[in-house]
Amino acid sequence: MKKIFFIVLLSLTVFCFSSAKTTNNISIPKEVKYSGVLRDSITFTDSLGTHILITSELENAKERSSYIFAYDYLKKDKNSAYKLNWKLEDGTTDCEVDYFSTFAATPTITDLDKNGIKEVTMAYSQACTGDVSPSEYKVIMRENQNKYGLRGNTFDPITKGNPNSNPCCYVDDENFDFSNDPGKYQNENDFKKAPKVFLDYAKKIWVKYRDYGLDEWL
Repeated sequence: MKKIFFIVLLSLTVFCFSSAKTTNNISIPKEVKYSGVLRDSITFTDSLGTHILITSELENAKERSSYIFAYDYLKKDKNSAYKLNWKLEDGTTDCEVDYFSTFAATPTITDLDKNGIKEVTMAYSQACTGDVSPSEYKVIMRENQNKYGLRGNTFDPITKGNPNSNPCCYVDDENFDFSNDPGKYQNENDFKKAPKVFLDYAKKIWVKYRDYGLDEWL
């Protein structure tokens, strides 16, 4: 049986601060907490302050569950401590067959709309299945408290699929067409009120990593 955890959002007070560079694999202050095994630790600054972005993964073999986590900690000024700004948690639980949850790559940090608030874009796949069907696949973009997502499936692990095929869109899970729908996401609804450049970028990330996780089955 497959259960999916969803996004948890926390509020933020806005503060003006100058932008700067992104740095990976930083040392982590004691007030920055996370679950699981550390995957990425990234710092960046924008108009809100200084951020520490953490990604981690956790597998619980006893419960046959796996999870991915992302945490954005924010320090509003040099005299403040880091406080949790937003958190992403997703995963598979109580899986009686094969399971995994994993990030496809290190998150990207951008300011696509050049408004001074940086976007964090993450791609990950997860599955709870006893066969070689496509895995669940998501690309999630966060711009502070705004969340946008593409949600669908990886390519089929056997046939893989055409890397140049259009990733949009399939109808729904109940009518999933295994001949045409692997590698596609379901809709672009989250991006209706977002700058067009957000969707364009998310689609590029989707295409880049939609075959990620195939090695889990082969």
